[in-house]
This record gives sequence, C-alpha cells and structure tokens, in this order.
Amino acid sequence: VEAQARFRGGQHKASRVRNGGVGIKLGMQKGVFFVAAVIPGGSADLADGLVRQGDEIVAVGEDPVTSTMSMMDVACLLRGPMGEEVAVTLRTRTGYSAGELKTVPLTFQAGEV
Repeated sequence: VEAQARFRGGQHKASRVRNGGVGIKLGMQKGVFFVAAVIPGGSADLADGLVRQGDEIVAVGEDPVTSTMSMMDVACLLRGPMGEEVAVTLRTRTGYSAGELKTVPLTFQAGEV
C-alpha cells in the first residue's frame, strides 16, 4: 500500500490506498498541461479514441487545471484509488476539432499517470 497525496481545494491530502493512473504521460509547456502520450492498454487508450496525444488537460473531476499548478499537483489529480472513475475534461489542440472541449470518464488502473 502506497501513500499518495491528492490535490483538492488547494491542499494536498494524504491517504493510504492503492492508487493507479488513467493511462497517460503528462506534459507541460508554457503553463499548459497536456497528454504527452497515451499508454497502450491503459484507461485513456480504451476510451474509444477520445483521449489523444496533444490534448490539453482542462479539469480533472471538479478541479480546474491551471497554469499556477505544478506538475506534481496535476499528476496527483490524475491518480486515485484503483477501480474508481474520474471525469477528465480535455481541449482538442489539433485537427478539425481544435478547441473543442470533451469530458471523458477514465478509470484509475495500475500504471502510468
């Protein structure tokens, strides 16, 4: 069992649960957090193509993702008790649907953020 910090309401909260990620590699450039890669076989990969490399991460659950957050803050939002679901709001950054917002339910699983 690992100790995991969660970021809620501006504070980290520690819990002793077995946590997992949503199957993405997290990236950040110029204060914008984005999906650097989708991990094959992870929850994001199994979301029918809704999560794509380059998508901006706008919110995780009820928590907006802002430029004032650290990489650790956002990574903590993207981890949680395995088997639980979180709604991740993304902004498409490329292609014909650039700028479109989409909210994708993802399940915390063993592996990457």
